[in-house]
Amino acid sequence: MGRKKNIQPQRLPEKLLSIRKFCGVTQVELWDFVKTGNKGDRSYIAYYESGKLTPSGLELLNYVKYLHLLDIWIDLEQLIDDSQDISFRNQK
Repeated sequence: MGRKKNIQPQRLPEKLLSIRKFCGVTQVELWDFVKTGNKGDRSYIAYYESGKLTPSGLELLNYVKYLHLLDIWIDLEQLIDDSQDISFRNQK
């Protein structure tokens, strides 16, 4: 029996790109916060935004944490659920 391929959210790349553009940061700046461990390099952000690679669950969580540091709040569910749009909101 073979393994089933993981189903990836189709809209994730566009959502990740919109996050970076909304925050006004470079791929390098974002990668410094999102990365987990020693794998990859800043080009991974470009791969995530183009859909060539899919970030790990921990990396997606780090995207959300990065936004929280900027006092911008989204839910992780908004990132991974294709039926939901991202709505950036301030915590206040």
